[in-house]
Amino acid sequence: MTKSASRQETAGAEYPAFASVDDWCRISGLSRSRTYVLITTGDLIARKIGGRTFVDVKAGLEFMHAAPRVTAHIGSAAQAGAAS
Repeated sequence: MTKSASRQETAGAEYPAFASVDDWCRISGLSRSRTYVLITTGDLIARKIGGRTFVDVKAGLEFMHAAPRVTAHIGSAAQAGAAS
């Protein structure tokens, strides 16, 4: 089975190479306003075609995977409250 050059597969899900801002927000879980901030700062690669903005999905997912991991410190909030 061959993949189309206009689609990519990431973590078992298939995405288009470029997605509209609304579609990118659904894929990433980011808000529209955060998406435009990341485009403005250069953290997300986007292209303007006509009046529409399209996000480079592969680059966007790589950006998200490169973000620092968050580790939960379960119990630390409860311990802080108990110490008061």
